[in-house]
Amino acid sequence: MTASMTWNVQARQKQFDALCTPHRPALLRYSRCLTRDRETAEDVVQTALLRAWSNIHTLVDRNAPRSWLITITRREMARACDRKRLTTENIGMPS
Repeated sequence: MTASMTWNVQARQKQFDALCTPHRPALLRYSRCLTRDRETAEDVVQTALLRAWSNIHTLVDRNAPRSWLITITRREMARACDRKRLTTENIGMPS
């Protein structure tokens, strides 16, 4: 790895940490609310954060990363449900 590549990874990590890491507890609460399972919620959030890391360049509004992260988490939850046929909890939507 060249020095410029190392610098780019370090800069990306710093940017990610500043924008995304503070929202991890909220993402876990949101995911856990949907799954009612701590392990599944943690897996979903971990995968969502990996997707966020890979796509940090697509974040349009740097002042509002939380909604972007929640969208990624919601989509990852849908993928997990499709893969594993997870059961989800109804959180207030009328039948």
